[in-house]
Amino acid sequence: MINTIKEIDNKLQTFCNLSAIVNEYQSGDFSTFNSADHQYPLIFMTPLKFRIQNGVVQFVSNISFIDLCYEKSDLMKVLSDLAILITELFIYLTDDSDNDMYFITLAQVSEFQPFYRQIDNTCGWQGDVQFNLAINTDSTNIRQK
Repeated sequence: MINTIKEIDNKLQTFCNLSAIVNEYQSGDFSTFNSADHQYPLIFMTPLKFRIQNGVVQFVSNISFIDLCYEKSDLMKVLSDLAILITELFIYLTDDSDNDMYFITLAQVSEFQPFYRQIDNTCGWQGDVQFNLAINTDSTNIRQK
């Protein structure tokens, strides 16, 4: 079976490449996040856990949408702009037009919570997303040995 983290990484990276707004995509351990090392706005994905249930690989990741907020008066506008990005990402993830042998489907989303770090002036939304890794059984993708 292919690497589930890599599949999710690829899907999120493709979305960020297509976006006219997102400047960067990163994945890894969010506890090592340093705001000075990044370009904003950005999406940061941290793998949390996975399990196999009923033959489907379920993978949970924490996704953060982060931007800079120089003044508290900017906070609501920045959060509103990032909320639009969240919606765009979920539309992209649930679009099943991909014709890959393996594909990611969005299975479940926790409530995204806003956050604000006064020390480094970053703010955004953070929440957990459950993905399903499924096999596309379209016969055009099956190779015979």
